[in-house]
Amino acid sequence: MSIFILFLKNYWKQLVTILAIVFVITYAYNYAYTNGKLAAQEQCAATFKEYSDKLDKRIQSLEDTSKALATEDKERANLLKKDLAELFKLTKDKPLTVIREGKCQPSETFIDTYNAAIDRINRNE
Repeated sequence: MSIFILFLKNYWKQLVTILAIVFVITYAYNYAYTNGKLAAQEQCAATFKEYSDKLDKRIQSLEDTSKALATEDKERANLLKKDLAELFKLTKDKPLTVIREGKCQPSETFIDTYNAAIDRINRNE
């Protein structure tokens, strides 16, 4: 034990200086690490928020477009249903073909009925 006391007695100034230097370096490192980590966390949070906002806008845009397309599709389906009903009414009582002598032949009103159906179709375009 006496060697240890002699060592401390002779080199206490150097030991205190080394401990002070180690303490200052450790404190400076922890300070820089903590500040850098906090700054990086803030930057990451801002970047993630920006990406999240962009993604939310894209999702909302897709939802709005999807709803608009669904509504438009329903409207077109209803219009098509009405147009087909009118075409069927137009051609219902007018046969397009007649069977004569075992052969299928166009009826007398075929051309008129066909042209009326084509005129009806072209009216919507």
